[in-house]
Amino acid sequence: MIMAGRRERFKALRVKQFGQWGGITRISTALEISPSTWSNYECRDIKKPDPDILRKLVKLTGVNVDWLLDGEGSMLESESDPSGKVEERPKLEYNSSEWQARMERIVLRLTDDVAQLRERIAELER
Repeated sequence: MIMAGRRERFKALRVKQFGQWGGITRISTALEISPSTWSNYECRDIKKPDPDILRKLVKLTGVNVDWLLDGEGSMLESESDPSGKVEERPKLEYNSSEWQARMERIVLRLTDDVAQLRERIAELER
């Protein structure tokens, strides 16, 4: 399922995992961030989690990072693929080479997004 934007995906994940009411407080507490930080993820396209928060979010909810950041794939890593098979969530050690490669891809995406935002700001300031 591809949703319109990252904001909508953050909200959909929170509602699915924690419910509509009180979910912001519950998820932000579990991630050890402020509720306003989580609200920024849902309400503004300008703020994205750092890799440590993404790691906690994956561990907490089983979210597919590619879906969360780019809208690719299923919301949860354990959701069924089109063949009907249920994929098991990979067991990754924090220091494993797979985890490190995944985090490097996320950091590259975030770096690219920051560069685009800086370019956009420069355009708006002209």
